[in-house]
Amino acid sequence: MAMDEVFEESGNKYMPWGANGKSLRMGEIILIIDSDTVVPEDCFRDAAREMGESPDVAIIQHESDVMQVANHYFENGITHFTRRINKCISLGCANGEVAPFVGHNAFLRWSAVQDASFIENGVLKQWSEANVSEDFNMALRLLLKGYTLRWATYSEGGFKEGVSLTVVDELARWQKYAYGCNEIIFNPLIRWWRKGPISEELRGFVWSKAPVHYKIGMMSCEQYLYQVVKIALVPDVPFNSQICSRTVSFIFNYSPGDN
Repeated sequence: MAMDEVFEESGNKYMPWGANGKSLRMGEIILIIDSDTVVPEDCFRDAAREMGESPDVAIIQHESDVMQVANHYFENGITHFTRRINKCISLGCANGEVAPFVGHNAFLRWSAVQDASFIENGVLKQWSEANVSEDFNMALRLLLKGYTLRWATYSEGGFKEGVSLTVVDELARWQKYAYGCNEIIFNPLIRWWRKGPISEELRGFVWSKAPVHYKIGMMSCEQYLYQVVKIALVPDVPFNSQICSRTVSFIFNYSPGDN
């Protein structure tokens, strides 16, 4: 079905590479992983059982451990940082916080994703292609539809993800976070005279029917990212100026279609 749609969008000129695949199917449960991910055996069995017992659950986000490959000083440091972040999320969810959707090592209910779809430029879409923070956008739309997000720890480190091996890779990751965070909070500077500095997405989130504690938690998370950038700027301003440049590039980002 997806290949047929792509073929039709190209004016019946270009057939996707996966054409004529006879065993391709779209199931009820979708597992999203990255290219550097390790998954445990029989993980679909547990997900299918849990979603079968809880029809209101749209996403099961698993806590991820770290897949180390180099075991040098920098990777060990990022590994420690990543594990502490995931543990803090687990403690928060255990105390009633709404589970986050981080975009990988997660099971999605396909019917829920379809239910939360939207129309953009006359095209029905499940994922937002207009912003970097598509995971947050998806989670919010599912919550407003009445679905539940869960954070799972019963895999006990069976799901693993790779981390940055060099400073350049880690800097690129934080550049994306900085851009996505500013994208959620601010409008580009060119729109401030008409729409103000605060983005429509953030205003919609604050006034939505999402749980109040979820709003507070998300706003705190965004402020945490700014604190990390501020602390990182103190010892080495030239090195981390690339993160600030990512922020500035978003604020001043403008295209003729954004009028």
